[in-house]
Amino acid sequence: MPSPHPDLDHDWTAIVADARARIADPAWDTWLAVLRPVTLDAGELRLSAPPSAASWIDSRLRPMLAASASRVLGSDVRVRIVADARATATTTPTGTTRRGPATTVDPPDDRPLTPAYRFEEFVLGPSNHFAHAAALTVAEHPGVAYNPLFLYGPPGVGKTHLLHAVGHYARSHHPGIRVRYATAETFTNEFTHALRRHGIDDFKRRYRSIDLLLVDDVQFLMAKRATEEEFFHTFNALHESGAQVVLTADRLPDDLERMENRLRDRFAAGLVAEVAPPDVATRLMVLRKRLRGHAVPIQEASALEEIAHEVTGSIRAVEAALTRVIAFASLTDRPVTRTLAREVLGSLYPARERRPGRRDADPGRRATLEDVITATADTFSLPADALLSTRRERRVTWARQLAMYVAREETQESYPALGRGFGGRNHTTVMKAVRSVQDQISRDPSAQADLSRVRERLAAVLAGHTADDDRGTGRRDG
Repeated sequence: MPSPHPDLDHDWTAIVADARARIADPAWDTWLAVLRPVTLDAGELRLSAPPSAASWIDSRLRPMLAASASRVLGSDVRVRIVADARATATTTPTGTTRRGPATTVDPPDDRPLTPAYRFEEFVLGPSNHFAHAAALTVAEHPGVAYNPLFLYGPPGVGKTHLLHAVGHYARSHHPGIRVRYATAETFTNEFTHALRRHGIDDFKRRYRSIDLLLVDDVQFLMAKRATEEEFFHTFNALHESGAQVVLTADRLPDDLERMENRLRDRFAAGLVAEVAPPDVATRLMVLRKRLRGHAVPIQEASALEEIAHEVTGSIRAVEAALTRVIAFASLTDRPVTRTLAREVLGSLYPARERRPGRRDADPGRRATLEDVITATADTFSLPADALLSTRRERRVTWARQLAMYVAREETQESYPALGRGFGGRNHTTVMKAVRSVQDQISRDPSAQADLSRVRERLAAVLAGHTADDDRGTGRRDG
């Protein structure tokens, strides 16, 4: 039946953009994609969804969708989710995988593979090319090549995407393969539940009688002795049976300090591959690819360049920035231009995720380690060799850590290469410095200000500016 609301498609695009800007779990974003607007009448928005997903979406997303619809339309809107047999979904939110007429239902607490996280949707760049190649090889030959595969890197750079992609590819190309995906938290919760309900045998069967185990954020197993013990035996059982194990973490196996040595040794015994933050070219490719799902016109291509240059750190941050720009454009009925992108990033995006002044630099000029050291030393009025020395004054130590953090963001150097560049230090020293700065800037405004000054100075270095300014003095002592 035709909708009595003539602009339903346009309004639905704006509602989805508003909702996506408020979703924390990337899997929820996937389920928004299966919804279709049906009617908007008398204050009720009817949306259709595949029968296998309708109940899950209704219980979890409907309140948020109603709030987004009310914001977009300027009045209270009720949302109704209706099942539509003509719609299809490859994976249901409860872990039901459809393969023709028959279906297999996993236990309710299983985590499904996100449909959008496939190899063909992954954006390749220098920072992730090796990890992508390793993941694809494992998906093609599970249990034969690189077992286990250990992917590590900071949050939001694509580790989970590759993990799900391995599962999707294996299911598509190896009929009958038994795949299980879980986060470390899910594994822990299921194990605890099994112990309390005397269901440990069923738990072991579900995790040890499979062909491919995918575990996300394995660092969260640290310091949970009983769970570590169970995971150790699960890992051994799978490895001995020839099953493939793929793990992700935010650090190297050797840096999982509070995890048992025998587990760390097993993690490191396979192939360890880094997924690093994307460079500006990769960020731009991500934006162009994600843009395909939006109906908002991009009037100026430079708007995407603005986002790519201004938002750094992770693919997730770049995607969030794009979502906010598109939502703002939809809600204000304005085209997406560079000016609009700059306006939105300045008002909506956290300042610590942006690089002030970067848009004025030559976009073809990539920062080098020497650029970063020079910019940081100038910011803190220190000689450049102080950052390479063993001096341990708090001011020097903080400047050195900031330089390592910025160098990690702005250059394509690996942790070992950065360690060598900073006076022959071990790569773990650089990793710890990066994590320390991440922690500081997340809670300390003065740390954020120091980082902004370093980035501003770096932008000036890249732009060829040599004049000193009155912001070139670090105000932080530790």
